[in-house]
Amino acid sequence: MKIQMQKGLKKGFTLIELLVVITIIAILASLAVPTFGRIQERGNITKGISNARQIITALRIYSSDHSGNYPDVSTGAAPAPGDPPADNSTANGVFRALFTEQILDSEQIFGCPVSSVGNPDGNIGTSPSFTEALGPRENHWMMTGGASDSASGSVPLVYENSAGTSEWDPQWNAKAAGTNAQGRSWSGGKIIIGQNDSSVALQQLEDKTSQSTALKKSGSDNMFTRFADSGFKVLPVEGAGN
Repeated sequence: MKIQMQKGLKKGFTLIELLVVITIIAILASLAVPTFGRIQERGNITKGISNARQIITALRIYSSDHSGNYPDVSTGAAPAPGDPPADNSTANGVFRALFTEQILDSEQIFGCPVSSVGNPDGNIGTSPSFTEALGPRENHWMMTGGASDSASGSVPLVYENSAGTSEWDPQWNAKAAGTNAQGRSWSGGKIIIGQNDSSVALQQLEDKTSQSTALKKSGSDNMFTRFADSGFKVLPVEGAGN
């Protein structure tokens, strides 16, 4: 009695079938990478917004104890003998007052994902001067000098470092979106800005591809030019080349 073997049960993939499978996998991967990148950036933006909001909260806690003034106007208690004088010429120096006033004990909120100039090392030094807090290239955030907690709620108070300028109505680098270049924007030419009313959000730049572009205007002005005659100034970050 002959037993006939069933043919084809162990047949493998043909070369064409393998190529089709590989092609499908490659297409799916190419679709997934941009999606993952957008999800990752959204997470980074959320972290940046949270950091800016926490900085503003700390500033307002400070102002509540100093007649409504922020640290650049009222630098708090006089330095102890031998300590350097309080520095209110840069955002780093102003933010250090939040440590000497014991409002903050960690500098991590002064960083931001994808930042070339704001990577705190966690070393804030010792009480009472905390001279190691927010050294050069350890702070991502600029600040408006000359404001107070009673100024208009729409005044831009805390915002991402600009592209090499500390002039009022600063410029950012939209062309470097997604990189760690100084003054870079997020994709689509957007910047995180926290206002004096404690609101924090992405704000659109005028040009989405320019290396140097200001905030987009609404009518005849933007968030900065609206207060051009108020005497406010941009306090730069240390170590950014501003």
